[in-house]
Amino acid sequence: MFKNLKQFNLPEIEEKVLKFWKEADIFRKSLKIREGNKPFRFFEGPPTANGRPGMHHVLGRAFKDIVCRYKTMRGFFVGRRAGWDTHGLPVELEVEKKLGIKNKSEIEKFGIAEFNSQAKMSVWTYKSEWEKLTERIGFWLDFDHPYITYDNKYIESLWWVFSEIAKKGYLKKLYKIVPWCPRCQTPLSSHELDQPGAYKLTKDPSVYVKFALRPTKDKRVKAKEFLLVWTTTPWTLPANVAVAVNSKLTYTKYKIGDEFVWSYNAPPKSGEKEAEVVEKISGKKLVGLEYEPLYKLTDDKQLTTNSYRVIAADYVSAEDGTGMVHIAPAFGEEDLKAAGKDAVPVTIDDRGIMNKGLPGAGKFIKQADDDILADLGKRGLLHSTLPIEHDYPFCWRCSTPLIYFARHSWFFETSKLKKELLEANKKINWIPEHIKEGRFGEWLKDVRLRIRA
Repeated sequence: MFKNLKQFNLPEIEEKVLKFWKEADIFRKSLKIREGNKPFRFFEGPPTANGRPGMHHVLGRAFKDIVCRYKTMRGFFVGRRAGWDTHGLPVELEVEKKLGIKNKSEIEKFGIAEFNSQAKMSVWTYKSEWEKLTERIGFWLDFDHPYITYDNKYIESLWWVFSEIAKKGYLKKLYKIVPWCPRCQTPLSSHELDQPGAYKLTKDPSVYVKFALRPTKDKRVKAKEFLLVWTTTPWTLPANVAVAVNSKLTYTKYKIGDEFVWSYNAPPKSGEKEAEVVEKISGKKLVGLEYEPLYKLTDDKQLTTNSYRVIAADYVSAEDGTGMVHIAPAFGEEDLKAAGKDAVPVTIDDRGIMNKGLPGAGKFIKQADDDILADLGKRGLLHSTLPIEHDYPFCWRCSTPLIYFARHSWFFETSKLKKELLEANKKINWIPEHIKEGRFGEWLKDVRLRIRA
């Protein structure tokens, strides 16, 4: 093979080796002489063939090939089964681009059966490119017997896995806050939010809103007295049910013109009027005070007798804003915990469109911000607003701003298997070794519910 080489040319040598392997059917022969030996089971982590392979795929496959060759040389029977990933939103998004479809409702209008048919054709667009790359880098795979994720046998095996998980009590349907993509209309996992580029520097309004306290009979609270609350999501304000304070903090009443506002930090200057300190009290004394709702919701079933009150929450911080947090349980994990699941008004639909009867009705949440701020300003409830740049999560699949949204979702309660997972990790030969107790080990220690659908 190497006798007639004029110079040491690696690409030329590689092509000669590949040609020899192919003509002599070396991969098949390596399997045949090891038939009956102890198996080392390998299933290729399947690529989606509606996208072209890249350099990062070469690196991953080189690592896999090293392990498989090592096990083969140790005498194991290594079948190296190829696979094709034909499911998932990346496939759907490619078909949507091709057909000019913009959202879920347009898919339903087009026809789900026909859309699925288009998706099945799309997943094989670059199949030959994947096979050529695999052969050229010398990565042996059994392409004659691949597993394909849209094959009914494969799908049935997954349903069997889910049934076993359910039988063991690990599958749970829970009402929880999840990162929700209003465009794809599906939740994302915490793992997906850890991907590079999931958070982008975004401009949003930084808003200080006044919640009018209801005067008390003992005159402890008088007219024109407000709670000052900071938020960067004005669109969540119509869903407010409570204001949270930290009972351990000391709050100050400020006189601004003929009005009084409660805040931990000095209010940002608004207009020519100066803020004058009037009184200081413990946050504990604010708990229980009632205030006027910013928006009266038509569905009273979404509220309880404890709605529109000041509540105590230890997580409330004084680092940003006013030391007061507006609670909208449909749109925040801590909010849902603080308010409970009995009072969860939902003021948007699955597409992130504001409900009828509210400022910005019919608009996407980010566009509705301006309508809500204009309405609050007219009613004298907007103290101040400025633009702010901060990191905000986006859907990695379609670049739509995500919503933290209360949904009924299915979860695999992996936290119940934490002990077994940690024990299994000790038996793995990690390279480099520090990953065992480092990145992966730490991740296992914090294992929680894993979202499935």
